[in-house]
Amino acid sequence: MSKFKFKLKLTGLELEMEGSREDIPLITQNIGNQLAGLMKPAADIASEKDGTEPSFSPLTINHSIEDKSTNKRTKRRPRTNPQPQANGANIPPIEWTHDPSKFGNPQQTWSTAKKSIWLIYVVSQISKVSQLQTSQIVEIFNRKFRQFKTINTSNVSRDLGRAKTSKPSLVGEDTAKSPTEWFLTDEGIKSAQESISEGTKI
Repeated sequence: MSKFKFKLKLTGLELEMEGSREDIPLITQNIGNQLAGLMKPAADIASEKDGTEPSFSPLTINHSIEDKSTNKRTKRRPRTNPQPQANGANIPPIEWTHDPSKFGNPQQTWSTAKKSIWLIYVVSQISKVSQLQTSQIVEIFNRKFRQFKTINTSNVSRDLGRAKTSKPSLVGEDTAKSPTEWFLTDEGIKSAQESISEGTKI
């Protein structure tokens, strides 16, 4: 009979667990299983026949014990939707029932600048809003006047920028707002009124 010598030394072994009284049986069982796992290699060595390699079972850690100190769920604060800002992009859409007999209709042949100037004027007449962001102009026109050929943001910014620097200037830009907002000059108002006359004749 072959002999063996097995020495197990645990230095500074500390176990610290936290839970409720109901967890005590489960904790005790798992600690016992872990200690038994440490001793298993010695039993395997003793049980192997001469000339064969000893079999070692890897020590596994049972994660079934819930450490309530680390798994505490933190309450998430409910997300609130940002409120529409007066000068921001989240401004509520401007709604109205369009009266073609009063304001006419835009025409497909109109340039993007002409459509935008006409729209700024119409909105200023039916609401207290006299300045519009580029994105607002595009959203309102494409929503209410899609059949008259839609416009896009880049063209509105480009064409109103040209109308701003034209002689005479048809629009102004309020750069103190973010995003900036477009408004009509006196010449722009005259141009919009001419567009209304053109739109009501058709």
